[in-house]
Amino acid sequence: MNEISIKKKPNVFFNPEMKFNRDISCIVLKTDFISKAKNKKPYCVCDAMSATGIRGIRYFNTLKNTESNDFEIYLNDIDKDAIDSIKENLKNNNLYGNINKNIFLSQKNAHKLILEKKFDFVDIDPFGSSIYFLNSFFVNSMHNSIIATTYTDTAPLCGTYSKTCFIRYFSKPARIDNMHELGLRILIAKTNIIAAMHDKTYHPLISFSKRHYFRLFGRVKKSSKTKITENIQNIGYLIYCKKCLKKKFVGFDLFNSRYEKCSCGNNYDYAGPLWIGNLHESDFAKKILENIDDEKIKKFIEI
Repeated sequence: MNEISIKKKPNVFFNPEMKFNRDISCIVLKTDFISKAKNKKPYCVCDAMSATGIRGIRYFNTLKNTESNDFEIYLNDIDKDAIDSIKENLKNNNLYGNINKNIFLSQKNAHKLILEKKFDFVDIDPFGSSIYFLNSFFVNSMHNSIIATTYTDTAPLCGTYSKTCFIRYFSKPARIDNMHELGLRILIAKTNIIAAMHDKTYHPLISFSKRHYFRLFGRVKKSSKTKITENIQNIGYLIYCKKCLKKKFVGFDLFNSRYEKCSCGNNYDYAGPLWIGNLHESDFAKKILENIDDEKIKKFIEI
């Protein structure tokens, strides 16, 4: 998957190292779009913080190459220079004529846009944490929609700044060998807690850590109190021994690491609350593999 032609203004953010992130995002989007192509309404995509517009333009190119053209891509940024950059890049890629057809531009606060319109796929890719946008998203999120979120605050989530992690995510991280996995689990747990506040559940489809960021794709469902309670049972703790490195996940009702000792005699430490369920949905991953030509990405999804 090659990047498109892109130009940027000096103060508009663009990171070429996020190409892999965009590659995976396009495949997830295409997989979901194909599964919903028979719906009797346009498939709506929101690139909430577009900057140069590269991600949204790639989304457009991904969907236009499918059998259905019934979709809308919203490219949004609160910064005027970013909007000017998006327009220039639409022209550079011969897409300017699609404005107000399949492509829609808006210069709004991201919270405002995702609160006022229903989307099938929302991409939130800020500098830092997406956590600040989740409440607005879940207020207005559609049943069976997908939210894609990026988090570049890896240091708190991996235990370097544990106080920041506790304040931001109400969770204790651990700087151990699987700290990146634990960071993902902390994020999924917090996302589900916010979803539950709005009578919804969040189901992780694909979650991964790479280089300087975490990337999560999850499906949102409007759920009953029973379903929400069942889902929340997947939030618990990891207890681990610093001496022999033994680890195990436990639920809230089994969390007694202050008193329990490891079989080696050492006291357990803990990380959490965090998600102790699956990080991925295997059926969705199999569908993704049907839409992949790139061998590098195929191998990544197979893992």
